[in-house]
Amino acid sequence: MSKIIKYYIVTEDQQNLEYEIQLDPMNSIMKRTSSIPPMPWTNLENCKCESCPLNVKKHKQCPVAVNLSDFIETFKNQKSFSKVSTKVVTGQRTYLKESDLQTTLKSIFGLIMATSGCPILDPLRPMAKFHLPFATIEETMMRSISMFLLRKYMEDENENVQLNLDQLNEEYRKIAHVNQWIAKRLNTITRTEEGEADKNAISQLNNYTQFLAIEIECNLDSIKKIFD
Repeated sequence: MSKIIKYYIVTEDQQNLEYEIQLDPMNSIMKRTSSIPPMPWTNLENCKCESCPLNVKKHKQCPVAVNLSDFIETFKNQKSFSKVSTKVVTGQRTYLKESDLQTTLKSIFGLIMATSGCPILDPLRPMAKFHLPFATIEETMMRSISMFLLRKYMEDENENVQLNLDQLNEEYRKIAHVNQWIAKRLNTITRTEEGEADKNAISQLNNYTQFLAIEIECNLDSIKKIFD
């Protein structure tokens, strides 16, 4: 049975929007349920990431772009700071948040991107399995580093785990690269002049990524204070 995460969004003009994200219970890969054919901007060749390992002959669409496309088409003409009320329902608990639209989209996009099967974003998939909607930058940083160290512990079969975050820093450098190229894809979409909520949501995700990289380079100084 799929793991299901539901987002219920009420917009400023009282539109009620409902989105269901289904994750495979074994590997946490998102199952696309839409019957709408992929839009041209999702083609892998369109603004393909320079570091993308996928072959265009085998993968006609970018997996991240395809899974984002239904949400992008809905919100591409919306303002970033329009107010929304969002309820997120998972199998374990319910979250409520009053925020601007870009904050809600950041939460949705982060989950979708991590579970789309992109090889570069795959390190984020274990965190997506334990999705925390609207995580702060501090929560994201703690979750990312903790999950990375646990992964290394498992990979090394419990022997001589090296507390070296260079690999994590490199992974986040590549993730930032993907964010930037997804943003370039979104710039190829026809939209109204005010339509920016989707693009700014990706920008916020990239800010989190870059902040984490800086924190690692600074020897986790802000995290150390937690344990003083």
